[in-house]
Amino acid sequence: MALNVTVTANEAFADDATVDRAALRRAAKPTVSITGAVSAAEVGDEAISNAKLEHMAANTVKVRDAGSTGDPSDKAVADTQILIGDGTGFTVAPLSGDVTMANTGAVTIASNSVEGSMLNDNAADEVTIARSGSGGTLSLKADSVGITHLADGTAGTMLSYDATGAVTAVGAGTAGHVLTANASGVPTFQAIPGGPTKLLAYSQSTTAHSPGSGAVTIISMTIPANHGYSHVLIEVDYKGGRDTGEDDAGVLWSLTVGGSEVKTVSAAEFTGTTSLFLVQAAQEKLTWINAGNQTADTAVLFRKTGTSADYDIEAYGYRIWGLTAP
Repeated sequence: MALNVTVTANEAFADDATVDRAALRRAAKPTVSITGAVSAAEVGDEAISNAKLEHMAANTVKVRDAGSTGDPSDKAVADTQILIGDGTGFTVAPLSGDVTMANTGAVTIASNSVEGSMLNDNAADEVTIARSGSGGTLSLKADSVGITHLADGTAGTMLSYDATGAVTAVGAGTAGHVLTANASGVPTFQAIPGGPTKLLAYSQSTTAHSPGSGAVTIISMTIPANHGYSHVLIEVDYKGGRDTGEDDAGVLWSLTVGGSEVKTVSAAEFTGTTSLFLVQAAQEKLTWINAGNQTADTAVLFRKTGTSADYDIEAYGYRIWGLTAP
C-alpha cells in the first residue's frame, strides 16, 4: 500500500463573505491525514544517513548475528579482539596460541611454534640444506659449510676439540712457538722444549783418511762468533776401521774445541771383516754439547789421535746447532 497524505481545510470561505482574523487562523491549520506506508522503492538510494540511525553502544558493529535472515544487532568488539564468522553468527575473540596480535595490527609468532612440516618445500635447496621425513626435518648436508660461513676470529687462532668433544679455539702462539699436544687433548702453542734451535754450521761432504799415517785432522769446523746461544751441539757422522793386527786401545779419534780435547772415541769393537781389516758395521754419530756464547770464531777439529798407524776414519759430514738451555 502506497503512502497517502490527505489535507482537509478547517475553514471554508464563501463568495463575497467577510474574512475576519479568526477565520484566517482556522484556515492556516488544515487537518492532515497520512495513511499507508513508505515502500523500499519509494526511499531514494543513499537517502538515510548514519545520523538518522539509532545510536549504538560504544565499540560495537552492526551484524546479522544468526544463521538466518532477520534483523541486525549490535556486536561488541573489545580491545585486540577480532570478529570471526562461525556459520551461525559471529564470535569475537583475540588471536591466541602460537600467534598474537596487538591493537596496532602487529602480529607476533611465539617462540618454538614454527615446525618443519609448516615450511615450504623450497626451504631446503638440497645442495647445502636437506629436508627429510614427514616432519620436514632440516639438516646441513655433508661438505656444505665453507670457510666463508665460519665466524671471524682472532688472527693465529686454530680450532680443536676439548675432552668433551666440543669445538674449542686454540689461542694464537708467539713467534717461534710450536703446536704441542697436551694431556687434556687440547693442543697449545709453546716454546720448543729446551729453547729454540738454529743450525749455525754444517757440511755434507765425505772426508776419508787412509791407514798408514800418524795423528791428523779429518774435519775442521768453526763455531761462529756471537751466535747468541748459551750452548752449541756438535754432531759428526763417521765410520772407522783398523788393521787386524792393531790393538783397539791404539785406535782413537777425538774432538777438540778451541784447542782443548773434549771427547775421545776408541774402536772397542768392530764387525765385518776382510782378511786384513776390521770395520764398523754401520755409520756412527759423535755428539758433544759445548757451553757458552763464543765471542770469537772457535775452531772445532775431528782428528785421528791414536798410537796405531794402520786405521782409518771416513767422515760423512757435520752439524753445529745453537741451543738455549732449558
